[in-house]
Amino acid sequence: MAVQAVQVAWTRMGRHLGDQATMLYFANVTSFSFKVKQWLYAAAQQGFFQIVCLAEAHKRGAKEIAKLRKQLGALGWQMAIEPAIVKNTGTTGGVAILARSHLAMSSKVPLL
Repeated sequence: MAVQAVQVAWTRMGRHLGDQATMLYFANVTSFSFKVKQWLYAAAQQGFFQIVCLAEAHKRGAKEIAKLRKQLGALGWQMAIEPAIVKNTGTTGGVAILARSHLAMSSKVPLL
């Protein structure tokens, strides 16, 4: 289950910039499920993590990614994503980097 993956496979790092710390969270979420979105909402409300890296997001297609970007934007996140690869039985992989909307974020590849 995605929430268990988030709870088990996590790494937290802090880089101190003066009196502030930028906190990074990594998770292999297995799927960008409703529970992952709930966790992201809670993380945004708490304001603890400024950057979240997600492996195995399994999102593909411009429409699906645009919908996800809109949902995350409403929660206060911006996103760069590498879509999942389509296989015979579904999808594999896909990674996303989310940053709080107040941070500057750029990508060398087009944001789908």
